[in-house]
Amino acid sequence: MIKKKIKSSAVLYLTESSLSLQTEKKVLLTIIFPKELVKGKGVLDKEALEAFISDKLSKKVEDLDLRALVIGKGILFQTAVLLDGEEEKEKQFYSSIPFEESDISEVRVKTSKKEYILVTSNKFYQSVINGLNGQSIVSVVPLSLFVDQVDEDELKGEDVKIILSREKLYSQANFLDSKVKESSIAEQKAGEDFSSSTPSVGKPAQLPPFMLVKKWNITALLIILGFLVISTLVFGIFLFIEQKRFSQTSHTVPVVAEEITPSPTVVVKEEVDKGSLTVSVLNGTGTPGQAAKAKTAIEDIGYNSIKTGNADSIENVKSTVSFSEKVSSKQSDEVVEALKEIFSNVTVAKDDSLSDDIVIVTGEEK
Repeated sequence: MIKKKIKSSAVLYLTESSLSLQTEKKVLLTIIFPKELVKGKGVLDKEALEAFISDKLSKKVEDLDLRALVIGKGILFQTAVLLDGEEEKEKQFYSSIPFEESDISEVRVKTSKKEYILVTSNKFYQSVINGLNGQSIVSVVPLSLFVDQVDEDELKGEDVKIILSREKLYSQANFLDSKVKESSIAEQKAGEDFSSSTPSVGKPAQLPPFMLVKKWNITALLIILGFLVISTLVFGIFLFIEQKRFSQTSHTVPVVAEEITPSPTVVVKEEVDKGSLTVSVLNGTGTPGQAAKAKTAIEDIGYNSIKTGNADSIENVKSTVSFSEKVSSKQSDEVVEALKEIFSNVTVAKDDSLSDDIVIVTGEEK
């Protein structure tokens, strides 16, 4: 019996000057675009670029399972504007983009306070898709959806692993999408605090890319509140009956001398040195560089074992911070105060399964 060969999963990483074909384990191929075809973030000869990419990729992709085309440095532009009116900032953002209006593809997401706009050049990614000679690829996604910061033209293996493992995100910010998904429509009808814009002429539909977790709907909330009210009422009635019964029978109960036991000795926990505590900072909004900004604030108060990454949800309004038992109350208060200098709402969450001593998930900034 002939066993079917399992194809390795791979992604294409596109920058303004190169295209990399990468798996989780290694970089299979890196193509540097000729200056006569690509120059100054612009495609000079689209057909020639497609032929060039096809020549380089045709044999390399035959035995691979291409999951996504990831838009990286140089050709991905994004900003956030407040919903209460920042038209001038939005105009300035578009005027700074070095692409023709007809070459622009964008996706948008609205939170309760801000609207995030992500823009790229469809000439670039369409040249790659056409150069694949029929090889299937259905998602063109922004790198910032998966990885907080990347300085190199080629992704690290751990970054590729994250991209491949979060396949559910591919449809959330796909530049190729041209219609609103049914799930997005259903969520809006349920009272969600975001909305997707109507597609403009010549541009893909503007979909909310970072909505990963459905929020409580009104029906579920009412059921829970009703349960709590009934439970409180039953407990109150039970307590009243017990108090009344006790008052009626208290005169027949003999007085018994209570044996006084010494109070336990309070053990003061020795404060652990900050340098031995591990800290994880996760970007919870998708805003580029936000985890790095929080990391700097924590470093300033004496912590040095800090790693950054992206949270599973990038729709966080509040910033949350969790502490292990090693962290003293003084140290936890100090961390919270440092974060309040940057973020508008910081809360302390309880989590008994922390992978690090301090775990921070960022929310909206001030």
